[in-house]
Amino acid sequence: MRRQTTDILVECKIDSGAEVNVMPLRLYKHLFPEQKDSHGRPIALQKSKVNLSACGGANVKQYGCFTLQCTHNDIALNVEFHVTEDTGSTMLGLQACISLRIISLNCEKDSACNDCLKNSQLNARQEDGNSKSSGEGNGDPKEKLLEKYPKCFRDVGLFSG
Repeated sequence: MRRQTTDILVECKIDSGAEVNVMPLRLYKHLFPEQKDSHGRPIALQKSKVNLSACGGANVKQYGCFTLQCTHNDIALNVEFHVTEDTGSTMLGLQACISLRIISLNCEKDSACNDCLKNSQLNARQEDGNSKSSGEGNGDPKEKLLEKYPKCFRDVGLFSG
């Protein structure tokens, strides 16, 4: 990742199930020490238009988002990060990983990849409750997945014997 003209190596975890990229507040403060107020709260962040939730559905507290130039091999890309209260690692979501060619989707049909990418936006929801990508409405994303792909979730967590 680049900050102004200085190269700074930031290790990121890859989360191909994530719709957004997240950076913990402690790392943001380390990278941008001048971007905080007298109480240590970050300033100069843009207001996020999405509410974040973890895998289990719990809300994730965030302070806002910012754009940072990230480089992987020969690819440089401006990537939006959401600054969170989380104490974990910086994570790159699906779209950033594909754009930086960290991962690739191998689908039998191109339409299957498009469906996958379209459905990857189900958990990032705008403040008004609409889907970030397509405005599909207020339906439960988990229920939509269960309805669309029932065979994928049948007998999950059941062990014989």
